[in-house]
Amino acid sequence: AETAAAVKAATEKAKAVGTAAAQKAAAEQAKPAAEKAFAEKTAAERAKAAAEQARATTEKAAAEQAKIAAEKAAAQMVNAAGEKAGAEQAKASARKAATEEAKAAAEKAAAEQAKATAEKTAAEQAKVTAEKAA
Repeated sequence: AETAAAVKAATEKAKAVGTAAAQKAAAEQAKPAAEKAFAEKTAAERAKAAAEQARATTEKAAAEQAKIAAEKAAAQMVNAAGEKAGAEQAKASARKAATEEAKAAAEKAAAEQAKATAEKTAAEQAKVTAEKAA
């Protein structure tokens, strides 16, 4: 019975040692696959981070460009408005000058005519007076 017990114990021990060796071998075999999976995960995470950064950079650049375009458009609108206002003012000034000139010409013509009429009237009156005196 003792021998049977010893054999059984030895068998158990051998089984345990065998199991440990098998587990060790399985772990050794699984190691490269685990390392590969880890490397792939790391690479995927890096790629994701790079994509995020690229997206952020692209969005920032697009926003920057939109801002510049908006500023340019605003500047052009201000310029156009300024030019239009300048043209309006020049037109108004020209109109005013023309009106002033026309007014002056009309006043001058009226004065000339009044003078001519007065001279004519005076001459006629002098003639009449001279004739009467004669």
